[in-house]
Amino acid sequence: MFTIIISNITSVTIASFIGIKASALLSNNNIILPTVNRKILEPLYQFHLPTIINNSYALISGFFVSIILSKIMKDKATKIANTLLYISTFILKKIFITIIPIFIIGFIFKMHDDKILISLPLEYIAVLFLLFTCAYVYVILLYIISNNFILHKTILSIKNMIPALILAFSTMSSLITMPVTLSASQKNSNNYIANIVIPSVTNIHLIGDCFFIIILSLIISSTFQQPINSTEYLLFTIYFVILKFADAAVPGTGIVVMIPILQQYLHFSPTMISLMAILYIIFEPIITSINVFGNGAFAIIFFQIYKCIFLRKKGNLP
Repeated sequence: MFTIIISNITSVTIASFIGIKASALLSNNNIILPTVNRKILEPLYQFHLPTIINNSYALISGFFVSIILSKIMKDKATKIANTLLYISTFILKKIFITIIPIFIIGFIFKMHDDKILISLPLEYIAVLFLLFTCAYVYVILLYIISNNFILHKTILSIKNMIPALILAFSTMSSLITMPVTLSASQKNSNNYIANIVIPSVTNIHLIGDCFFIIILSLIISSTFQQPINSTEYLLFTIYFVILKFADAAVPGTGIVVMIPILQQYLHFSPTMISLMAILYIIFEPIITSINVFGNGAFAIIFFQIYKCIFLRKKGNLP
């Protein structure tokens, strides 16, 4: 878990730096929403649930309670966790995914009503291209480093991951792609290590999400002239890293779980959330392929760490 946290923090840090630089490119292309004498598009029905506990407190509490329960009552806690996992996965796969098209249509209507679709600066295309290029370059650097800067081994490792990248792009799910990712990682590292690492990181080690959400949140804040407080942004990144452990690796959930902290710490308006969500869903095939690509690199890195720490003690690998 510690290795995953370090990797996600590194991705978030690099993405933040890129996001700040990219925001500067759009500093003179702000979106001004018309607000005078204009009727706002409202939902037909509004369903409100009472807030029992703050999202931030619930997240932190759940994180630490899970660690404690796994130590003091491991078997029972595992059984309860598996039951809750089954229920949540069923809801996400059978219900949430089926209504995603409705969400997309609603977001488009909202953005059209707010005049966002015609107000987006053309520089967004260049920035999105820069975003994905930086993400892929970063992951390729991880492959180079993990293969000890040996070019032919790096190329072979990347070549082995291509089938997983294609499947990830078409399914938009790291979870569905996991068997192919596992097979590629077994070729690139070690069967024993790959069998442990890939199932463990598939849902929570998401480099593509880190780059896309972090960079785009900074760009959207800049173009909508929404100032970001340093303290609030730091809290946002902390909760962002923690929330990566709540991602189900199901299409659309990557942005859904981030909406509360985007609203609370970056003060995103409904219009900004709509723009963020629609762009995330549109580009999710690329985001998922980066996630899977990064998981393959992480398996090799973990294998190298394993060799450095345990090989000297045991004398061989299992």
